Amino acid sequence: MIFSKRMVSREEGVRLKKMEGEGVLLHLGTGNYFSLNSAGLFLWETCATPQKFELLCASFARKYALSPEKAETDLKLFLESLLKLQLIKISDSSS
Repeated sequence: MIFSKRMVSREEGVRLKKMEGEGVLLHLGTGNYFSLNSAGLFLWETCATPQKFELLCASFARKYALSPEKAETDLKLFLESLLKLQLIKISDSSS
């Protein structure tokens, strides 16, 4: 999926259970769940409001001292996993 110039937001009906700097997401409608490490938890919490992919990527890179390329690659993999489980939604920036 192409994330550039897109908005990332949480799906409704997804709940987070935090445990010692990590977490588990559960979609109440589908039963899909996903474990989050500290980086995933940071990204999930950052998406409390819809975020432009580029800004989310920049925040991730700054927080974890990653190169822009590494941050983009890791973020895309993470978002693709969440998208497959219907835990997030991707929309056009103008929506």
